[in-house]
Amino acid sequence: MKKMIIVFLLVFITAPSFAHRARWDDFAQTNSAHKLPKTFSKTELWMKTDKVGPHIYGRHEYEYSDSMSLKHFIRIMKGVENYGIYNDAQCWAEKNYVQAFPYLIDMLTDTTTVGLTNTADLIIPGRNLPFYGHGGVSQEDLFTVCGRASHILNDLTGESFAVVHPGTSPKELKKFQRLWTDWIGKLQIN
Repeated sequence: MKKMIIVFLLVFITAPSFAHRARWDDFAQTNSAHKLPKTFSKTELWMKTDKVGPHIYGRHEYEYSDSMSLKHFIRIMKGVENYGIYNDAQCWAEKNYVQAFPYLIDMLTDTTTVGLTNTADLIIPGRNLPFYGHGGVSQEDLFTVCGRASHILNDLTGESFAVVHPGTSPKELKKFQRLWTDWIGKLQIN
């Protein structure tokens, strides 16, 4: 009986790490069509966005850890509810956009609901968040992996041709993924 309990406990304790490893393996390779060219010129809108600065409420308060990696970024995008930690991941992606970009485009079709906590006064139309009479508004569904990916892509580049709202259909998400792939194809290569 003791052996069965020990085996059960070992399986119970190690199962989450196996599940986490499987999620990473799903993203260890990304679609090469979603990668940015090795050398390219940012679009005029992207350069303008760089000059304007952060678009999200309180962005300067969130600085990602120097130890954050692509693997950690993906884990946050796919499974961390805390809004502040999501903002850390967003800052990392914006500073490491060449590395993050193809994964963000891959995530556009992932409809997994992660959830969102510690949102302060954030307003997301279509989501039941407490309303305090004021607050920053996100048109993107930050409760889902696809909405988070779309939010970062749009915030980074200044584009708005693909916005993931709550309830966006899988067909629309595939279309958004194609639009971003086409957008990459139109970048001026140096």
